[in-house]
Amino acid sequence: MRAIDGGVADLINRADVHGQHRGQQHGRRRGAADFGSRVAVRAGYFQVVLSPPEALAAGAGWRILQLTNTSYFADNSATYALPGATYTLTFRPATGFLAPSDRALQVVANQTAVLTINYTSLGLHAGSPVLSNGVANLTFTAPAGQRLALERSTNLVNWVPVVTNFVGGDGVIRFTDSGLLRSAFYRARLIP
Repeated sequence: MRAIDGGVADLINRADVHGQHRGQQHGRRRGAADFGSRVAVRAGYFQVVLSPPEALAAGAGWRILQLTNTSYFADNSATYALPGATYTLTFRPATGFLAPSDRALQVVANQTAVLTINYTSLGLHAGSPVLSNGVANLTFTAPAGQRLALERSTNLVNWVPVVTNFVGGDGVIRFTDSGLLRSAFYRARLIP
């Protein structure tokens, strides 16, 4: 577990110690703190999982706007603690990816929340082609709503347009070419 901000960690620790002391005297539950004004401070826990792994390698990260700590975090396996409240997560830009918009993080005392955050690739990626009975099945991923042009060649010099389609909301476009010649090469490009 990691503390996001030294001041917040100190507050949680003091509340826990104070709660233990008061609990011993008054039978209160451990972790609750009473600062004389009936304000209880209890820690909640959270984990932020950033994906895809390529976005992490390109510099993806997150931080909480309400804290003074300006460091971004990117450890998908770490669990963090904060007092129960609603916070705002903001995300660091990563080369080749569209950073997600700000997200609300609800931290609830004595509970653990896991948020999975996806960065959107700004590039075009081709999956491995699958050849079966003279049919080529091709898969590409690209930003949703983009136009993709697919071309075919038999000699890598002359390219013939095959199809132009919009990438669907899931970011995946599939193509089946049943007019496969003895050997063919394919290329795809995004069209503005």
